[in-house]
Amino acid sequence: MTNIPIDEVFRVQVNSRQILAATVQALLVFAASKLEKSFYADEVADANQPLSLTEEYNGEADRINFDGQQYQLNPDITTLLVMGIDNFGDAAASDSYNNSEQADFLMLVIIDNENKTYTLLHLNRDTMTDVTILGLNGVPAGTEVEQLALAHTYGSGMKDSCENTASAVSNLLYGVKIDYYLSMTMDAVADLNDLIGGVTLTVTDDFNAIIGLKAGETVTLTGSMALTYVRNRKDASDSTNLSRMERQRQYISAFMIQFLKKYKEDRSLVLEAYSKTSKDLVTNLAADELEKLVDEVTDYRYNGIVTSEGSAKIGAEYMEFYVDEAALRKTVVKLYYSRVSKLLVGIGLFSYKKPTVSGEKILRIEPNIPARQRTESGRNHHEN
Repeated sequence: MTNIPIDEVFRVQVNSRQILAATVQALLVFAASKLEKSFYADEVADANQPLSLTEEYNGEADRINFDGQQYQLNPDITTLLVMGIDNFGDAAASDSYNNSEQADFLMLVIIDNENKTYTLLHLNRDTMTDVTILGLNGVPAGTEVEQLALAHTYGSGMKDSCENTASAVSNLLYGVKIDYYLSMTMDAVADLNDLIGGVTLTVTDDFNAIIGLKAGETVTLTGSMALTYVRNRKDASDSTNLSRMERQRQYISAFMIQFLKKYKEDRSLVLEAYSKTSKDLVTNLAADELEKLVDEVTDYRYNGIVTSEGSAKIGAEYMEFYVDEAALRKTVVKLYYSRVSKLLVGIGLFSYKKPTVSGEKILRIEPNIPARQRTESGRNHHEN
């Protein structure tokens, strides 16, 4: 009987495993090349067709074809809608299902828990979009195309108005899920600003006539100065809403840096802020839930503030903003979707994860259906 050295046996085994692995890899690539043509033929052919929303959730995780590439909905995203309400004093319910409190400021905090990042999406309050009208007893009574800010004027001014606004924002963004909302009246701005010791920035517009601020000066905003800087436009050198939105983004960026710095030093800051402004807030977040969200993003990478592109025009009475649909679709795909490898899909090695909440209306962008069209009519209460 011939004895084979142990190192020779080991070398033969290793070589056999390498050959087997290479064979399997070659077979997988071959299978993928055969499957890819039939799997993608229809979708690639339609890659440049208009995209639109399909509202029904079909029980399977969503994937889309966008610019000739496959994308999968990221189920590990949490979205918070923050609204600044044009009202002073405590948040209080109106006597009917209509109120005069518009959402002058709208920003989404989009938290990507899979990639450990968060992004802010700033929406124009003048955006013309479908808004649900709430009739008697808060029952939906159809929709109108009007300014996004007006969605909050339907309802009592409390949770029903916030939910109606969240619904309008979701519809604008092709049905993405809004997990949480938080609205605050004007009084909360000064309180939050001073809680972190003020916000330092370089003034971009002249407010010399009302608060003595001149463009180019670096100042620390305190108290009512902060609210004036982010809210007023008629007294600014540039009175357009687009200019005001630029100031709001500048302020929010500076505020976040200061707030997170303070939070790392004092972990009770979120609960203190919640308690201090609770009378001004309407939200579906408990204090501990808000604290958890802030605690998560503290260690996440900040991707900055994104805006919706489009064009502003003077309507029948007030300014109207029309989004660039192609740019908006691209933004939604970038923020809420992940690119999928064709190889993994083609050979069945990629398994789609279902959304965490079944039955929710989520985004499906499909080919061959014209993009939604917006009319240039709609109700306008007043412009702020």
